[in-house]
Amino acid sequence: MGLTKFLTGRSSKDWRASFSGSGDAAASTPPPAYAHAPALRKGEEAEEEAAASDLAEQLSRLGLSRTGEPSRGGGGDVRAIVCSGGIAQLMGASQSNYRFAKGTTLNDPSLDFRQYRQRCFLDDVGALNDIKRDVQIFQSMLSQLSDVTVLRPFVGRHNSGALTRSFFLNKLSTLVNQEGKGIYLIYYAGHGSRMGGGLCMEHGELVSMRDMLAVWESRTSQSEAQRLVIVADSCFSGRLIDELRELTRGRVRGALNVAVQSACLSDEVSMGKVFTESFAQKVLHNKNFHWQEVAKDMGCPVEKVQHPTFWSTWGGGQERDMHSGGFSFRLFKRPT
Repeated sequence: MGLTKFLTGRSSKDWRASFSGSGDAAASTPPPAYAHAPALRKGEEAEEEAAASDLAEQLSRLGLSRTGEPSRGGGGDVRAIVCSGGIAQLMGASQSNYRFAKGTTLNDPSLDFRQYRQRCFLDDVGALNDIKRDVQIFQSMLSQLSDVTVLRPFVGRHNSGALTRSFFLNKLSTLVNQEGKGIYLIYYAGHGSRMGGGLCMEHGELVSMRDMLAVWESRTSQSEAQRLVIVADSCFSGRLIDELRELTRGRVRGALNVAVQSACLSDEVSMGKVFTESFAQKVLHNKNFHWQEVAKDMGCPVEKVQHPTFWSTWGGGQERDMHSGGFSFRLFKRPT
């Protein structure tokens, strides 16, 4: 069977069931808004305190604190609770038919491509020729790094209804619920929205920073050593950083452990064949972005070319290097 598949009649499930990590079932009910959990009742508080006390006792016997670091006075064979290595999910939306015509690279077993019944309402948003290419470049980059697992990538064809909001969030949930990893990487290539930098899905839907934080904070196994990295090659992706700053205002930022690498600033567009390829060259070979060449090809002043940037909830927002086990990853920005 070829890679082109037709799927109709998705069953509607409760949001929590669809985010259990089983399969790719998309839910028709949107996830709840990003918010803190409600206060526990007295009986629940007692259970939580008892569980926390029991955990602290077990860790103490191992000479560990709750963070996995050796506790003072601990001795013997100390074994930390380890989150090691990285895991990534790569997705693209609005791919044109260009890359899926006969004679092109359609028969690629490493890429999960599906065609659904046409039910897209984004007719005013044009198809993009380079989405599959960008996803494959990012996949190739990760394959050359150590200690990182790449889940099967997904690319949705424009006007096919393939990549919906709930499908994207289900994929993200499956990613972050893979236990034992230190760095969780989600890559997106496609259209972005002026509304908070939201990622454009089919049916006119958007995936917001609020949505992604809700999934991240609802993962079943959590550790302070884990980090979520969102890489967005989309227009206005700098607004995801603005949203992350706003949503974490007043919170202990280091506890959230989320970083965004955007392809451009809040008021800029991301051009095809610019960010992802340059980013991969920077990661693998430490090559500088060739902004002068890009500007010449585009026929515009170099200062008008997009400015990739990043921000993280730790290290004052400017800590660009991450390491977990044998996996290392670096974020970049172009000075304005």
